Amino acid sequence: EDLKQMVIANEEWKTTVYKDSRGLWTMGVGHLIGDGTKLPVIDPKFPELGTITEKTVLTNDQVRMIFEKDFEEHLKLAEKTPGWDKANEAGKAGLLDLTYNMGGTWYKKFKKAGAFLAEGNFKDAAKELENSLWYKQVKSRAPLTVKLIRSGAANDKEGSAALASVMSSSKVASAGKFVEKESTQVAQAQREQLKPKDVNVADASKTNNVKKTNYQNVAMGDKPDLGTQMANRAA
Repeated sequence: EDLKQMVIANEEWKTTVYKDSRGLWTMGVGHLIGDGTKLPVIDPKFPELGTITEKTVLTNDQVRMIFEKDFEEHLKLAEKTPGWDKANEAGKAGLLDLTYNMGGTWYKKFKKAGAFLAEGNFKDAAKELENSLWYKQVKSRAPLTVKLIRSGAANDKEGSAALASVMSSSKVASAGKFVEKESTQVAQAQREQLKPKDVNVADASKTNNVKKTNYQNVAMGDKPDLGTQMANRAA
């Protein structure tokens, strides 16, 4: 859940359609709509949402549904990133955030950083990221992510402190409160659905009356047969 809060803090939770820092069409929690280059379009990953346009507005439930699937997909991709098996929890959080932000093959565009990560050299990998165009594009997100990468080596004693620092930042803390609020609302809605519905006595009485006088509603000339009459009397 902490990692989800971090991603939400960095991507933001939006029910409207917008363009990201690269000018690509996005919605929800950083979800790229198709290839992001055009609208209207049907998102191949979520065709059930119908045609997405600039005026599309999602419900919070839809945003959550999209995010849960996207998060699991990107976590699996992050696990294939060079250096994942050499990273501590801080390093893995940083690699996940980079993957969610730029896709599963981001390191192929950052060849030096990818090579350093493969060697377990997280500090030099962080320097490469810090000197990249990406660092300038994503603004407030970059310092937090690079901080995680810099102390991300398995033997780095500063990893736990770096992770705790990022998770306790006001940005991530605010996202955590939002997620908690949303979870509470979902739980309340589910409980409401499970509550037994009260039986309306008046409606039940009407139903019984209809059943007992059913034969009286037969149209003129459509006299019920003997079996129907007996059944109605028995009722």
